[in-house]
Amino acid sequence: MSSLKRKIQRQGLCVFCGRPGLTKEHIWSDWLKRYIPIVASHRMSAIRMQGDLAPGGKVILQPHLSREKQGGVSRQHLRRVCGHCNNGWMKGIVDAARPTVVRILKKEQLEIQPAEAAALSGWIAIACIMAEYLDDRTRAIPAEERVALMKARATSSDWIISIGQYEGQEWSPASYKHFGAIFKTSPGPGGLPEPPLHYLHIATYTLGPLAVQAISTNHAAILADASRRWIASDMIQLFPAAPRSFKWPPHRILRDGMVDMIIDGPVGDFLGGNVPTRRGL
Repeated sequence: MSSLKRKIQRQGLCVFCGRPGLTKEHIWSDWLKRYIPIVASHRMSAIRMQGDLAPGGKVILQPHLSREKQGGVSRQHLRRVCGHCNNGWMKGIVDAARPTVVRILKKEQLEIQPAEAAALSGWIAIACIMAEYLDDRTRAIPAEERVALMKARATSSDWIISIGQYEGQEWSPASYKHFGAIFKTSPGPGGLPEPPLHYLHIATYTLGPLAVQAISTNHAAILADASRRWIASDMIQLFPAAPRSFKWPPHRILRDGMVDMIIDGPVGDFLGGNVPTRRGL
């Protein structure tokens, strides 16, 4: 094996396109430090479930991970993306979202247009995908979802993304909480088998006054159920979004307890069996 091939193996390949030549990529854009106070640490929490949701199936729940991470969220970066992606299509999505994000962080009143909502959704999806690599044990989003984002330059239909206005202490100035699940389900109607593996990703994070909820799954029934029951009424759904603009900020403010419930409620539903796979839907 040549020295070049050995070097590539050590460094790894891009999680989006599979190319070598990894560069440092900030999980949450570096320019956020201009608008979010730099702190000594921030809160990160993650949990992962793996198992069979069929009756009698075995479920493995990874120990809950909750810890303080050094530095502010804008300082968090990973070497998982190549320069071609980092400085190409990813930069295009980030640059398109930046003006709207900045105005939100500056607590300005604005009217967000459909194209701006789409750019925000893409920016959030990139952050969610990258943030999973902070702890590989809780990673759930599959390679095909990363490739779909890269090819379409937009969020796929497997996502629901919502935002809200946050004011509080426990999640300030920035915090991140994530749940990932890889699971099997029982056969579909008439004994037809479903795909062998499904995934569920739920993430909630705050960046100053911005609260984000992102849900992604390739299980159609759970996604439909999530759109009906897991979206907080105090949040505005960015994706899938109605083809019209909306005013920001929303009238209702999310406090600490409500932000906790944005993720703890859906995770509790899923682990407690109150999802279509367990209810026989």
